[in-house]
Amino acid sequence: MNKRLYPFMLGVLLSLTPLIAQAELTQATPLTVVIQNNQLVTDGQVTLGITPTMESALLHGIAIEYDVTIALKDPSRWFWEQTLATKHMRIKLAYDSLKQTYLLSNITLGRLSTDKDLKRALMTLGAIQSLPIIPTEKLQAHHAYQLSIRVTLERESLPNALRLSSLIDPAWRSDMDWQTQTWTYQP
Repeated sequence: MNKRLYPFMLGVLLSLTPLIAQAELTQATPLTVVIQNNQLVTDGQVTLGITPTMESALLHGIAIEYDVTIALKDPSRWFWEQTLATKHMRIKLAYDSLKQTYLLSNITLGRLSTDKDLKRALMTLGAIQSLPIIPTEKLQAHHAYQLSIRVTLERESLPNALRLSSLIDPAWRSDMDWQTQTWTYQP
């Protein structure tokens, strides 16, 4: 290899280090699946991550929104996986500086609450309770499915001045990539 390329390659590697070394801030426990009223329903817990930059923005009046996506796929299709159902749960965290309270909104389920502690507020927002996914008549008995969950920061909900920064700056990376588990329908 040409010795003139060493400084260039070192620069590239050093610039990628924060991307490689940063662990996912947002994590999820495996989803629990139950059948209620002929519906596949999931419960679970997402531990929402928030960076110091995001917390500072929150304390300065900027609401933070997340999208929790749950997908049910049929992996038996070897060429194209068939997505049977996709559900989105939008959640919003804001801060009321007068009351020194965090405002929690589950936009999808229409739930509102408040909390004075940020960690507890993030845990409360990340609770997935009885979220219907698909009617059981669309499922095959004794068939294995893939249930996946992903969490993304809703950058479109941020003010225009922060959108570009949230895409580029690692201080705004709190997304969780797809986590997949296998589930077999047992009627």
